[in-house]
Amino acid sequence: MSEAVSILEVIKRGGHEASLITTFNATLPFYEEVLLRKLVSAGCRHNVVLMDRQQCAVAWESQATRPRLAGHAYTLLPIGVNGAFHPKICLLLGAKKASILVGSHNLTLSGLGFNREITNWIEVGGVKDGEGAAILRSLWQMLRQWINLEHGKVPAPILESALAINRFVTPLISTSMSTVITPAVLGQGAGSPSLIDQVAAFVTEPVRRIALLGAFFDSRLLLVRQLKDRWPEAQVVVGIDPETVQHPGVYDVEGVRHVDARALWSHQAGYLHAKVFYFECDHAAGDVFVSGSANPSRPAWMSGERDGNVEAVLLQSGDLAREAAEATLMSGLFDLPDLDHEAFVQIRRRNLRKESTYQEEGLPILSGLSNPLGLICITIRGAPLAITSAVLLGPNEEELERVYVIDCSDKEVAFSTTVEPTHIRSCLLEEDGCPVARAMILHPSVIETTAQSSRHYQVRSALSELGSSDADISQLIASVERVIFADQTNREIEEAVSEHRARTDSSVAGASLETLAISINDMTKGKHKPRLLKSGDLAYLIDVLMRRLNEGLEVQSIGVDHAGRTEEEQVGQEDEASEDEIDVPAEEATLSDSDIARIVAKKARALCRKMVQQLQQASRDASRQIVAPIQLIAVLALIRELRHLDKQKRWAATGLPFVEERDRRYLLAESLKYLLRSQARLLVAIDEAAGDSANETMQLRTLLVWLAWDLGDELTEHANRIWESYERLPMLQANAMFLALMPAIATDAEASAALHDSIQRTTKSTPVASMRAEKWLRRHMDYGMSWSVGTKECEEMKVGGYCRVKGLYEEPRVVSEVTQLTVGFWDFDQERKFMREHVVAVVPGQ
Repeated sequence: MSEAVSILEVIKRGGHEASLITTFNATLPFYEEVLLRKLVSAGCRHNVVLMDRQQCAVAWESQATRPRLAGHAYTLLPIGVNGAFHPKICLLLGAKKASILVGSHNLTLSGLGFNREITNWIEVGGVKDGEGAAILRSLWQMLRQWINLEHGKVPAPILESALAINRFVTPLISTSMSTVITPAVLGQGAGSPSLIDQVAAFVTEPVRRIALLGAFFDSRLLLVRQLKDRWPEAQVVVGIDPETVQHPGVYDVEGVRHVDARALWSHQAGYLHAKVFYFECDHAAGDVFVSGSANPSRPAWMSGERDGNVEAVLLQSGDLAREAAEATLMSGLFDLPDLDHEAFVQIRRRNLRKESTYQEEGLPILSGLSNPLGLICITIRGAPLAITSAVLLGPNEEELERVYVIDCSDKEVAFSTTVEPTHIRSCLLEEDGCPVARAMILHPSVIETTAQSSRHYQVRSALSELGSSDADISQLIASVERVIFADQTNREIEEAVSEHRARTDSSVAGASLETLAISINDMTKGKHKPRLLKSGDLAYLIDVLMRRLNEGLEVQSIGVDHAGRTEEEQVGQEDEASEDEIDVPAEEATLSDSDIARIVAKKARALCRKMVQQLQQASRDASRQIVAPIQLIAVLALIRELRHLDKQKRWAATGLPFVEERDRRYLLAESLKYLLRSQARLLVAIDEAAGDSANETMQLRTLLVWLAWDLGDELTEHANRIWESYERLPMLQANAMFLALMPAIATDAEASAALHDSIQRTTKSTPVASMRAEKWLRRHMDYGMSWSVGTKECEEMKVGGYCRVKGLYEEPRVVSEVTQLTVGFWDFDQERKFMREHVVAVVPGQ
């Protein structure tokens, strides 16, 4: 057992050619945008997802969870069973090794990022690893049985695509042992013994105590009662989170105690979703530790073929079991006090409210195939359907065609289409205009050719050679990961912003539940924060950030294009290539460095514009005032990294920047307007939410000042009276920016170091350039330090000097205009003027 590890870190190690993931429910866009992209970029070109059929139908009903690439870039196979298809497995296969993850995590953002989960990670080191190969053999036997549950219910090519994983498994298990060993993967499904019977076969000594942990219990606690019946002498302790557990709220099972499991992991946040059983005997040799997908419920552990769940767990015995119990603190459950009566009352009330909530189930989900001739064939499962029309839908649920000439039999629906078959992702089957089922349309021929290079893949591959070290790129990733893996809810963003307070208020000591956890976004734990993405992911990061920045934007009105530009602004502009254009396999030769630079610059331009749109929306929508600044941190960090790459010999030779100056200038000006102007002040939104000065606000100040330096802005100490206004105003605006940002940076050692590193990183590697950068930094740091001690009044009011407005603007402002009657200052979007008697001239306090 090891410390927390990111599933992306496992994928990034490479050497895998195929993947198979099983899940109960899924956020499929998260899989497609994050995991699938990482799998493909790491060389894993054959990818399969098995998912509960009913949950798949529900996923299709929501834009946030429905897939766009299923059947086109990977195989999605819904599994229908009488209970629930509930295993959580990730299998990564290569020519000489395999990685197996068996645990409690679903293929969702919460499951892989925020929940408290337990997952077992097993590395199979090739055919010579007899123990690992035996586990892989056993696991594949179960997976193959589950896939074959859909035999005759989906088109044969879909089943064949899922079963093709066998060709990657077979070389690794050719010499494996067939005897039962531990660790052992156990599964419950059609035709198999119940999970409780399988586990009981490994419990060969008298059991002294049983500890179990879970989130879902059956309504009569039948599984808990079964444990007492089988091991009547054992003390049974049930660990729950009273605020989230699905439990009948009774505690009438004799010899069973309930405890609050949060006491063991009080420093951790997140929904308790782990499922663990620990059987402790008098001697460690008899102990058994079971963790995986099975909740402490009758369907998960005690069911037959009619209503049982399909589950998967990993069982460890002997010393390994006791070590696991200690490492995960499961053995500590025995020492916790019993829950009081009031806790159970609250659990009953909460679960009664949940039971009264109606959940939409979604249309029945079917599977179909397309062929190059335009024929669509959909397999019918269950009762025959009287289909009269079909609506063909594209990746974004856009209607492509409505078909009325349909051949419908008891087992299949078939029709021809005039649209390009590969554009079709799904279709609605209708009876007299009313939808009665949804069909996923899969394209096996497209999946088979996904290994071919594409224009998009060429860009990413080229960027992977840019030479950023892990230490450098990790600073970028620390900023962008919260945007990539956030689900865009204000609650979760606010939690991320205020994590620094939690870290300072509590200390982390001892082992914790995360010992076996897959931690995709470990923002709450600074000590062992994983690096999720390393070098070679810049194109990937831009694409994902652009998708995230698109979320929540209003539909543009007539006369405004996709980048938010009016017809006048579109003149002479170059748009980025669409995703479809980039993803189409290229016929031409490999892209040149200049081609790559142009493509990245177009993407960066679109990214800047969409970021500004987010800031605009945040200025109008209070619920987004925390989200937008966090996104801006990510965008600025990405631009900083691209500017560093601009200085490398290979890319400098093209003469083309990755981010053009006009786009950087536009982003800086618009960001300052929404972050600092008195009518918006988005910069303080994070601090107000955190109740203190948050780390994120300092990060943002530092990145903005870096961008100003990158654009050549600097302090102007004396405003020459003979300057024209068009010459004077930009200089005064720059002074206003440095006045607003530099004092906080200058007095924060960490922020000062970060600014120094950013400037050094993006400076040309010449002695002259380095000397100028150091001089610029010293001058502006001294300026910030002088203003950090406060202000004092002075007599002279002059353009380029400083002022405050009594009772309204106590913070110093840069004077932009002085007349006999009024004084004006720059407020980052416009000049504000006040009667001279209300304005006081000020200078730094030191």
